[in-house]
Amino acid sequence: EWQQQLDEHAATLKSLEDALAANTSEQKKLRKQLPLMTLDDVEAEVVSGEWSTSSGVKQFVGEGYRYASGPGKAIKYKLPLKKAGTYEVRVSYSPHENRSPNAPFVVAHREGEDEVRIDQREQPPVDGLYASLGEFAFDESAVVTVSTEGATGTVIADAVEVIPVRLDDSEPVAGGP
Repeated sequence: EWQQQLDEHAATLKSLEDALAANTSEQKKLRKQLPLMTLDDVEAEVVSGEWSTSSGVKQFVGEGYRYASGPGKAIKYKLPLKKAGTYEVRVSYSPHENRSPNAPFVVAHREGEDEVRIDQREQPPVDGLYASLGEFAFDESAVVTVSTEGATGTVIADAVEVIPVRLDDSEPVAGGP
């Protein structure tokens, strides 16, 4: 009886491994067609206010990051997309105790705008570098604005990346987030 259960578990494991390999292969194929788009702070547009640069607190994308506090400061990231669809939007920041517990990120997408607030004192949950703002539908570009509006503490603007989840008129992206 235990041998039969062991055989059944081995067959299930093999099936899962095969499915994982197929998904991984499909994901790699799509990544070649649509590499994830990342825009670092140096490529973003300072919309208002003064943003300082630093590389003092480690774990950042590129050469460093920008930071600001006080009202009236904003940076806009505009990432051109090869294909319309649904993408996961992630933001990078270096956590520290002086960071904002409520840093506002506004995502402009097909249906309008959503504001997501991030506690930048906490370690980012994705690879210790990124926090997800969610999944959004976009047409030609993904636009994310980080500001100091209503935030306390220091707001960090590092990198924004978008990862395809489902392209319009297609199946979900295999192995997507």
